[in-house]
Amino acid sequence: MSWLRFVCILCGAFLLNIDTSAVSVALPDLGRATGAGPDLLQWVLSANLLASTCFLPVVGRLAELWDLKWLFSAGVAVFTAGAAGAAWSAGFGWLMVSRVVQAVGAAFIMGGAMSAIAYAFPADGRGRALGLNVSAVGLGTILGPLLAGWAVARWGWRSALWIQVPLGMAAAAACCLFLPAMPPRNRDGGSRRFDPLGALLFFLAMAAMVLALAQGPRWGGRVTAGLVAIAGVGWWGFWRWTRRGPCHTAPLLDLRLLSGRRLCIGHVTNAASYLCTLLVQFTTPLYLSEAAGAPVQEIGWILEPMAAALAVASPFGGWLGDRMGRERVCLIGMAAAAVSLVRLTSLGPGMPHWQVAAWLALFGAGIGVFQPPNNAAVLLDAPAGRAEMAGVLVATVRSFGRVSGVTVAALLFQLAAGLTAPGSPPAAAYQRAVPLEFGTAAAVAGLSCVLLWIRAGWGRLPRLRAWVRSGPRSR
Repeated sequence: MSWLRFVCILCGAFLLNIDTSAVSVALPDLGRATGAGPDLLQWVLSANLLASTCFLPVVGRLAELWDLKWLFSAGVAVFTAGAAGAAWSAGFGWLMVSRVVQAVGAAFIMGGAMSAIAYAFPADGRGRALGLNVSAVGLGTILGPLLAGWAVARWGWRSALWIQVPLGMAAAAACCLFLPAMPPRNRDGGSRRFDPLGALLFFLAMAAMVLALAQGPRWGGRVTAGLVAIAGVGWWGFWRWTRRGPCHTAPLLDLRLLSGRRLCIGHVTNAASYLCTLLVQFTTPLYLSEAAGAPVQEIGWILEPMAAALAVASPFGGWLGDRMGRERVCLIGMAAAAVSLVRLTSLGPGMPHWQVAAWLALFGAGIGVFQPPNNAAVLLDAPAGRAEMAGVLVATVRSFGRVSGVTVAALLFQLAAGLTAPGSPPAAAYQRAVPLEFGTAAAVAGLSCVLLWIRAGWGRLPRLRAWVRSGPRSR
């Protein structure tokens, strides 16, 4: 695949992260304009992320049936149309509808990009390609806060959406003109069936689970219990249907791609990395704006080092993983992210903004080193002939981690507000939320390090294992 064509694919990842980072910076201004609190503001991100997560398995199946060029190009066009609709929105409801339209396009972009990389690159070159893909993510995350901080300060929160429209139009035109045809390579013994019931079950289960987490404290015990029951039945039904239904030979989501310790750990830690990233992206701008009183443009500059470190470290992580061993590099990256999150639990008025930016930069570098080799390991460990579907599953897990991060962040904000003394200023709730938010992210990153250490070869450390098993008496 030529570099020009590969850049067209990278434009999709760039565009998606321009959206996420720009809208994150615009959230405080949107809240002041509409009177919405964190519990409602989370849906500006969550509605987009939830819908894209629900549609990604559908994209995975379509990637095995349709030409990837037109799947990806259509995704960019739909995403751009949704951004224009959100910028024109007259109220919060129309804004949410437009964000869902964006999410459908985002699902096609994410699934199409991962499938195209798996389609076009051999196993020994995917680490570098995935590293460049994460660099495009970092570049979008760099420019998003800068452009949004400058535009929102002058024209308000809508400008964070308008800046995406010309970029999306240019990316859609480039994809149509320069991407080569990538016809499907069917691996299902000739089956070209689509599974609509599987798609419906997956959508219901995922939506009910996220709604139970996000709105459970507001809607009460009965509604939450009902959502949990729907989610449980939906996941059980989806599992049964994919194993024994008429489309079990060509399921919407091949559960064999989740089997095995290495694959399972790879997907779990991938979701954990994005949960931590979105939790940081959601929490930091709200704290800096509402508790620290930082202006919008300054918030953008504080977030820049994290994005820059992510963009710089990602190609290095992919290259290093191809040469040193992916498991070791993944563990080093996640450990660096965990250390930075532990330090950020003490974020408060006494911490200078340059220190905040420095610790965020370490977090971004750690995530950048972790993600490319981890994704390459998951694609390499996938069953033969299912690399395209494995790529879409990576994107689905990533999207699930992102929506979980925003949901958990909003839930912790509500908990902090409930623990704040009545009559306290609003900034007190945001200050109380900081150790809860970053402490939760640090715990998730720490557990991920344990899992990655296991995957890296606990069994290849016989002396340490014997030392642990010997017990304190023999020592």
